[in-house]
Amino acid sequence: MHTIFKIYGKNFEATHYATRLKEEKNSKEHVANVKRLTYRMGGFNDVFDASCLDVRNYNAFNAYIMREGLDYQTAFSYYKSLKHFIDFIVSDMNRNILSMGSEDVFKLEERRLRQFNTDVTAIGVALEAKANSQNRRKKTMQADKPTPYEVTEVLRLGATDFMGYMKQVKTMMLNRLEICFVNRYMTSYFTLGAAHRPSAVESITLDNVQYAFHKNVQEAKPELGLEKSCVIELSQHKTGKQFIASLVLDEDWMRYFQVYEEHIRAPIVENSVLESDAFFLQADGSPF
Repeated sequence: MHTIFKIYGKNFEATHYATRLKEEKNSKEHVANVKRLTYRMGGFNDVFDASCLDVRNYNAFNAYIMREGLDYQTAFSYYKSLKHFIDFIVSDMNRNILSMGSEDVFKLEERRLRQFNTDVTAIGVALEAKANSQNRRKKTMQADKPTPYEVTEVLRLGATDFMGYMKQVKTMMLNRLEICFVNRYMTSYFTLGAAHRPSAVESITLDNVQYAFHKNVQEAKPELGLEKSCVIELSQHKTGKQFIASLVLDEDWMRYFQVYEEHIRAPIVENSVLESDAFFLQADGSPF
């Protein structure tokens, strides 16, 4: 560890910075954050050099945080650690630690670093606002979870178009966007409407459907209140080793699957050079 980080860590608890943050982080966590941040800002250089502390490098680090899919709260946490570190090294009481012998000497451009400190503070204000906004959205989503009715609203809104395409396809082939809509609607029915895992629906093959239609069809028994139905059993999915997913099709959905196989899937396979055993196919023949 570079000597500057050792001194920063040892003196951290004795400074007013620790008082402000003692409930958030200890000195080791702050030092670790600063080391990671300055390592990337310095072009992955293991030897700390104050010249890496500039706005361009810091903005590049924040862009990296966003690319990695981390949130603004993480970026703000790094900001706080960096801000404390900069305050520490430019403060009057710590100037003398910057020249400690040939091995640890590095060039301190005091005016530039003080300007950098000012610029970093402005960036931090923006990050804090974004982090607070992001946290509020998360709390709102947690406090107002969608009801089953709201979750399945997309199915009700798309039902008219879906049934229209199911009739149209018997006389005229659907275009690419229409096929995509049908795929989305049918798979959404099982993930949203029937609460199946997406991996189970994605794993449906032509063999699964044909086997189910030949072997697992239950005839209607009105006297028992039972409608005609079919069960598609799936084992090739994420948790297939633990249980077999059973997709139950009522009489209407049995008809939709038959129409899809005959009037959508079969023409796609016939006109495509791609080969796939997936039941749901995109217009080019690749699995949906």
